[in-house]
Amino acid sequence: MRLIAARLEEEARRHPEPGDRVLWLGPQPVPESVAPRAVPLPPDPPVIEGWLAVRRLGDESIGGTTVKDLFAYQGVSLWWFLHYWIVYGHGFTGWDERYRTLVRVLAGIAAKPSELVLVSDRAEDDVVARTVAAAHGIPYRWAAPITTRVRGRLFLRWGAEVLFRLRLLKLVLRGFLARRMQRNSLAGRGAVDIVFNSSSSTWDLRRATDRVLGPVIEEAEKRGLTVVGLHLDHRRNLGLDSLRRLDRRIVAWESLVTPALAIRAVIEGRRIAKRFGGKLPGEVLGISAASLLSDRLPVLFGARLADSILAIETCREAFVRLRPKCVYIVDAYDLWGRALVVAARQQGIRSVEVQHGIIGESHDGYLHLPGEVDPNLDQKTPFSQIPDAVAVHGQAAKDALVVHGHYPPRVIEVTGSPQVEAIRNRNENRQLARASIGLDQTATYALFFSAPYHVFPVDETHLRAFIACCKEIPAIKPILRPHPAEYSQARFVNAAVEAGIDAPVLTVADPFELIVAADIVLSYNSTTALDAMVLGRPVIHINMSGTPDMFPFVEEGHAVPVTTQAELAAALEMLTDPAMRADVARREEPYAGHYYARTFDPPARILAVGLSTLVPT
Repeated sequence: MRLIAARLEEEARRHPEPGDRVLWLGPQPVPESVAPRAVPLPPDPPVIEGWLAVRRLGDESIGGTTVKDLFAYQGVSLWWFLHYWIVYGHGFTGWDERYRTLVRVLAGIAAKPSELVLVSDRAEDDVVARTVAAAHGIPYRWAAPITTRVRGRLFLRWGAEVLFRLRLLKLVLRGFLARRMQRNSLAGRGAVDIVFNSSSSTWDLRRATDRVLGPVIEEAEKRGLTVVGLHLDHRRNLGLDSLRRLDRRIVAWESLVTPALAIRAVIEGRRIAKRFGGKLPGEVLGISAASLLSDRLPVLFGARLADSILAIETCREAFVRLRPKCVYIVDAYDLWGRALVVAARQQGIRSVEVQHGIIGESHDGYLHLPGEVDPNLDQKTPFSQIPDAVAVHGQAAKDALVVHGHYPPRVIEVTGSPQVEAIRNRNENRQLARASIGLDQTATYALFFSAPYHVFPVDETHLRAFIACCKEIPAIKPILRPHPAEYSQARFVNAAVEAGIDAPVLTVADPFELIVAADIVLSYNSTTALDAMVLGRPVIHINMSGTPDMFPFVEEGHAVPVTTQAELAAALEMLTDPAMRADVARREEPYAGHYYARTFDPPARILAVGLSTLVPT
């Protein structure tokens, strides 16, 4: 019996032999035409299960030394800089989908096929199917056209590699330009009170403020404190516009990257990689982790290791010159944020993370296994490097960090959200927001917040379904908001043009202002769902991936659930009624309130977390 692995109905139909069975890999339910031949499938695993499978690789060992210890650099384990990238890095699709495919392929081979034939055109599916077949001694064939196979395998192997090599070149070139221009370098700077991190995703060049830390920066400056930001440009260009427009308070992080430092980081990274012999130990569901991650490992042992070292060294240099009393960090779990934590603690500088986005039990950036966080915040290997304090929006985030992240309770401070509290206090209405953005005052707008495509490829399905529904329901006018991690508007513009409808793609407007301007908000596993709920907008939680939701927006938050295009059309049609919108918003409010505490003056509270002696509460 041959087992045909397919993602699309037409792929399965091309192999109609009655003796063949079909292993359905697609996120949608098995089509009726395929169902009679389909092998039984287990439920799709929750996202957290796949994350934990990667996280546990850190405790595997080579020659009696754990992976965490093998990745040690100056006593600090770089495993914590790297594992999150394995799951969600740029240059390839997310680990979530690969893990879901792995679960299904393992279920399929339980039927003991004589041959496994993959008819999907996805190279990621080939990695999983080929690896599982080899581990179980089953003949395997990828039946895609040769051009598809060659192109897919080349991109899988070299997509991220080329991306990161170009990125290192950008760091060096942009650094050279910033040092020549001097305005956004360390030249001529002395000691300051506060350093904060920013990026092209959060810094608003037009308004000269940070979308996350802006209120805290303003509060500090009102109190006479000196502030400097470290800005990193993530866009896939040289970013000359930002070098020309960043104000004097900002240091271009790239200005700290010199060719000599970059070379030293690459050499040191290679020295660490040699400890592994080019292979990551351990298994995922009984299958070699090194084989399942074969496209990721060359980049991990190369450019990503060098990036980690480069990040730590540039932070150290900045702190030596600026000598801040405190550093405020957004996303302290990512590579550059974590480097700030490490360098700050090495120099006795207090570090404070300010919540951005959802912190829940399913957030891999904050999730820790027992024993991975030292109660005294020791950051030496094998421990995770966490900040001295974390300022969170509400009790729900604190509970998640303590229970699931194993953070010491004393580290967490509930301060409220500056952005949400400001909008609450302003009582901003729909008419003012629409006037500011330039939207029709009389239309019913549905706001689509995208998820990053490289992490969640299903977002393209969501986008196309939403556009198709808006075309069929003229009463609904679409607004498209790309995720900050997406550097191009092309797929959004193309979806609207191909459907023949007007759908503005807005990247400049404040996301909170967009929510206030909208009547309905659509999101997928995003903090924007909570933002919409707390601001009284009904939420449609769209999930056509086939995998369980990451957050309980539907079960506990009463968001409208959507798993198919037909359900999306019905939900949008229902919410054209103002009374139904108001009813959904009322039911969502208690859930959102648990995430966003009502507090007085959150910016001052956040400032006091880091500088209590200078900013008494």
